Parts: sequence; C-alpha cells; structure tokens
Amino acid sequence: VQQALWALHHKDREILALRFYDNLPYERIGAVLGLSVPAVSGRICRAKKRLKRHLKKQGFTRDNYEDA
Repeated sequence: VQQALWALHHKDREILALRFYDNLPYERIGAVLGLSVPAVSGRICRAKKRLKRHLKKQGFTRDNYEDA
C-alpha cells in the first residue's frame, strides 16, 4: 500500500493523508487547502480511484484484503 501511495501525485497523497491519516472532515480539509467542500469531495474520490488503480497493478485486490 505504501508503494502505491508514493506512486500518486503529491496532491493526491496530501488530500488522502488529511482525510484518512489525520481524520479531518471535508470542511477542515477545504480550509487547509483553500478548496470548497465539493472540490474536496471530488479530489478525494479521484485520488481514491487512482490509488485503487495502483494497488491493482501491484496485484492487490479486495479478495487479498478480505483473506487477511
């Protein structure tokens, strides 16, 4: 997972870190990054899709995770 995160653009890593590591709500992320809440939502959605693509390239699937 770490390798897939580092493969992302820094803006994708930043917004995912604010949301999932720092556990910030969309409103706070928007304030930190100077974005509207809908923009934050869209960026998080796109970043998650990109992360998922990188994970698939590495052979990581939902089945792998569910078996752990």
